[in-house]
Amino acid sequence: KEEVEGILWHCHESPYRGHFSGERTTVKVLQSRFYWPTLFKDAHKHVRNCDKCQRIGTISRRHEMPLQGILEVEVFDC
Repeated sequence: KEEVEGILWHCHESPYRGHFSGERTTVKVLQSRFYWPTLFKDAHKHVRNCDKCQRIGTISRRHEMPLQGILEVEVFDC
């Protein structure tokens, strides 16, 4: 159980990775060459219980702030 939690943590939320969805976390686990019978269920449960993911929620392109150009003004003496 502790080993499973460690693998899920590493593939979902380690410092150099993002907080992936349940599906993406499962893919990361499989790419790391791990498998166990309840992998898919465990990955989804891990994401549902992730505090940071619950606070932020699902961010998609629809929810992103639009990019705005930066107006650059030069100050000069007359």
